[in-house]
Amino acid sequence: MTKKWIPPRREAEAHHALGELYLNRAGTTGVADDYDHSKYHFDRSRALRERLVSEVAGENRYDHQIIQRDLARSHGYLGDLYLLRGDVVPKGTKLGRQAFEPNFAELRQLCGLVRTRAAACGPKRKCPL
Repeated sequence: MTKKWIPPRREAEAHHALGELYLNRAGTTGVADDYDHSKYHFDRSRALRERLVSEVAGENRYDHQIIQRDLARSHGYLGDLYLLRGDVVPKGTKLGRQAFEPNFAELRQLCGLVRTRAAACGPKRKCPL
């Protein structure tokens, strides 16, 4: 039986791949339209992944972590896009808050999970992460 979140995850990944394609093309050509297309696809991918995070929240913990990781990738690539376009704004401005602050709680939760797993491995054992 296929998990219900797999088709939307694939759609989000397709948008992410298109965003990467346009971002790479913009980096070599410098065409502004390529940046705009890249942002559109990264935003679409991020929106789909945010929806999936909320839909899968109460289900399998492993599945939820996979989708959270995908969402983190979307935010990372959007950050790269903003840097390349020169759209990075000082902390505290509306764009900076709108783009990143809503997900700080999720990022803190993920960081705590990684620290917990690393601590469980102990200093002398090789960690399976």
